Amino acid sequence: MNETYRIGEFAKRAGVTVRTLHHYDHVGLFSPTQRSESGYRLYTDADIIRLQHIVTLKSLGFDLEKIRATLDAPDYELEGALKHHIELLESRKAHVEKALTALRHAYSEVRDGRPNQWATFVRIIEAMNTMNDFDFTPHFSAEQLAELKARTLAPDEQAKISQEWATLFRDISDAAEMDPRSPQAVAFLARWDALIAGFTQRDPGLEASLQSFYANADNRAKAEHGFPGMKEAAQFIQTVRAALN
Repeated sequence: MNETYRIGEFAKRAGVTVRTLHHYDHVGLFSPTQRSESGYRLYTDADIIRLQHIVTLKSLGFDLEKIRATLDAPDYELEGALKHHIELLESRKAHVEKALTALRHAYSEVRDGRPNQWATFVRIIEAMNTMNDFDFTPHFSAEQLAELKARTLAPDEQAKISQEWATLFRDISDAAEMDPRSPQAVAFLARWDALIAGFTQRDPGLEASLQSFYANADNRAKAEHGFPGMKEAAQFIQTVRAALN
């Protein structure tokens, strides 16, 4: 298949807009294979493969920079990429099916006038919370996720760490307007870094992935909603770092 297409025709065949193709070309994510003598963009049938990967990864929550890094990685290959996409979408499908089952059950009970609705709506909340769980896949590699899964903590250990974070958030809040250069502020920073290190094991790759994860606005909003005081504590820690540098 060696057909070439001008941008308008390729966009129509691929089901995207010309504006999208222009943007992907501008940011260096997806450029046409060829140019005509007059300078027009010319796409080929082979270009649809990269575009499909871009669209799939974007729908899964990857930002454009992460998509480019993924597609341009030296070990990137088509078969493995497609298999990984299938696994990610199957996981999403399972969450959606669980939510749909809960909603259909609730609809039946409401339609039939059955009074015992409390448990029904608790199931819906649980299902929706499952759908809204953090999606780590755009930010952590498969190897990193496997490593984290392998060292999953026992419930009491996880509860202890969660309590340490909550206590740190509260302690920072209680010491409002302290000098960011004070010994107390430096101690807060040390506690913060120690908790982060407990997760990353000081692995630079995990540290970078964690930063990428929290740089995502949706993930950050979910975390801040789930952990009262986190937003203000993080802002203070940032101020301390800046003051000490």
